Amino acid sequence: MVFSNLFFLYVFLPLLFLAYFVIKNNAYRRGVLVAFSLLFYAWGEPVCVFLMIGLVGADYLFGRLIGATRIQSRRKLWLTLAIVSNLGVLGFYKYLGFFIETLNAVFNVTIPAVSVTMPIGISFFTFQTMS
Repeated sequence: MVFSNLFFLYVFLPLLFLAYFVIKNNAYRRGVLVAFSLLFYAWGEPVCVFLMIGLVGADYLFGRLIGATRIQSRRKLWLTLAIVSNLGVLGFYKYLGFFIETLNAVFNVTIPAVSVTMPIGISFFTFQTMS
């Protein structure tokens, strides 16, 4: 779904505004925004929405671990693991094919190319969750 789609303009957006303004509790309002955001993303990438939810959950867990740990070296360890996991996912989806082609060209090998569907906005989303 794109922003200029008539379904988005005449159905999705009015339902979002209706749900948001009917609910007065700010915690529930945030839940409405999260639910509609996931629905919007799932409209274009239904399978990849689970990857997004998993990355958000992992980053939330890493953030809680960093906040709960008082030992500086462990905090750095959790931060490093969070950054490596996020950049690992980004690298897998964005650069795996390029990396395999480069290995094949440089070392004259024939590693079969892997075709992975890249989720929409993976770079933006990854750097947003890391921040």
